[in-house]
Amino acid sequence: MAKKKIFIIDDEADITLLLKYSFESKGYSVETASDGVEALQKLNTFNPDLIILDINMPRMGGIEFYTRICDSNNHPQYPVFIITAHANMEQMLKKFNIEGFMPKPFEVFNLIKETEIILKKHEQKTDETTITTSRALKLKTILIADHRKEELKKIALVFLEAGYIVQIADSGAAAIERIFSSVPDFALLNLKLKDISGDIVAAKIKQMAKTSHIDTVIYSSKNETEKSGTVKKSKINKIADYDQPDELVALIDKTLKNKS
Repeated sequence: MAKKKIFIIDDEADITLLLKYSFESKGYSVETASDGVEALQKLNTFNPDLIILDINMPRMGGIEFYTRICDSNNHPQYPVFIITAHANMEQMLKKFNIEGFMPKPFEVFNLIKETEIILKKHEQKTDETTITTSRALKLKTILIADHRKEELKKIALVFLEAGYIVQIADSGAAAIERIFSSVPDFALLNLKLKDISGDIVAAKIKQMAKTSHIDTVIYSSKNETEKSGTVKKSKINKIADYDQPDELVALIDKTLKNKS
């Protein structure tokens, strides 16, 4: 079987060298570049199975490099995994169609683990049925994202009372970061999150290998619908309108029952 090819693009020589040695010790073929300009040149002769991309680099940074390898629909030609500082997180999540991300500093072991998950996804070897069955045996964890602090508190309390393990986030960027660091069973996302709308957050979750199996529900209060006078649409999910938070619990309970 041919070796999987990893392309590491980062201007920090010590990180690049450490990652190169670590991946090669695991049997991968590795190429490196110190910036986007060098990386584009090497893509003429190197066809990677995955690109590990830093954001802040000289000459050509990660964002510009990413746009150069994307088609007209902003989809990259190769799977891309981002390593970056938190300062870039929100911009990255809005603009990039990526397989995953990891903030610096990180443990090399964890990065290799994430890489293996992504490569298995693209080989279509992951048995989603097995994953779903094994997760169904655990107490269910739900991530609730809502920018309205009081409403977030109300919804979270109702789910806690219903026996769920609850994680919360007050923005789309925070939701994605939290979901990626501690994967829940469900993501309940307000459609009108201020930074990144709920349906876009759902799309990012489904896109990344580590989180693609998570069930997502987009919601909005009926009061918001009446005020706007418009019908909300989502390309990812049907929008769940609610009057009281317990309606959202009933919806998630029903989803669980249908899957069992």
